[in-house]
Amino acid sequence: MKFTNKPTRIKVGLLLIFLSTSISVVFGQRNVPLSNPENKAALEVHDSRAQSFVAKNLNRFGLDKLKDYDKTLDSSFSTELKDTLELMEKTYLMNSSSLQTNLQQQKNKIQELTEQKKN
Repeated sequence: MKFTNKPTRIKVGLLLIFLSTSISVVFGQRNVPLSNPENKAALEVHDSRAQSFVAKNLNRFGLDKLKDYDKTLDSSFSTELKDTLELMEKTYLMNSSSLQTNLQQQKNKIQELTEQKKN
């Protein structure tokens, strides 16, 4: 790939820096697991009760427990989705602010060097 001018090289360089930073932050900063163990336990309880009802030919009650399982799974999924989106937004804001700071520092340095060159 051949770049025709320096601004293109700078843009590609900034893009690569942003991507490498965002990848390391997204995969390296998850301190708290997003899946809730309490929800997993509740899902297991609903599943085991549904299976026990079906084993006793109480299919109606088994279906009720599967509906409870579905409700718990939906609420868990929506909570995890919300947490994931908040984490992604936080990571994006952190990366973009650091990139903006870095970009401003580079602009200041360019101005300073341009002024030194004129003198």
